[in-house]
Amino acid sequence: AHNNRRWSPRFTPAIGGVERLLAQPDVNTMIGVRDRAILELLYATGLRAAELLGLACHQVSLGDPDRIIAVMGKGQKERIVIYNQITQTWLRYYLRVARPQLLIRAGASPDHTPQFFVQHRPAGGLSYPVLRRMIRGYANAAGLPLLTAHSLRHAFASHLYQGGANLRVVQELLGHSHLATTCAYARPAIDFM
Repeated sequence: AHNNRRWSPRFTPAIGGVERLLAQPDVNTMIGVRDRAILELLYATGLRAAELLGLACHQVSLGDPDRIIAVMGKGQKERIVIYNQITQTWLRYYLRVARPQLLIRAGASPDHTPQFFVQHRPAGGLSYPVLRRMIRGYANAAGLPLLTAHSLRHAFASHLYQGGANLRVVQELLGHSHLATTCAYARPAIDFM
């Protein structure tokens, strides 16, 4: 029903919509485990798509109780992002079980592939078009046709803000230089059931 609406960067799914999206990947498959880990991480941290794709294994600390990732953001500025326990569980499962199998299928060596998120085809690393197509497919299945990786960044910020987080904290977590930019992210969500 929403297909004729133009995509707007202000589209932010409600919490229920995000939960439906997260439930879409088939986690009985290795691709599904990877995709669930990606969606969980995007929503838990507000990472930009480029930051997610640029993640190297050594940046992701999966040891308890760390749950942090050092990200190289815009303008070569490093920031620390924090994620929750559910995301940690999916990231660990992906790293230990799915990632090695995907790399074997791609004919790549797990030890010689620095990129954290990989695909099962030769080339190993995940690319932006693959990520965009993957998110669009799950979003359509969840009834959220306007959703993109960037929408999850908006959702992360607005749900944090609605939950009572200080705007400066949200700014820090998003890696914004200016608070005015953060304000646009923290607007109330457009509720899609």
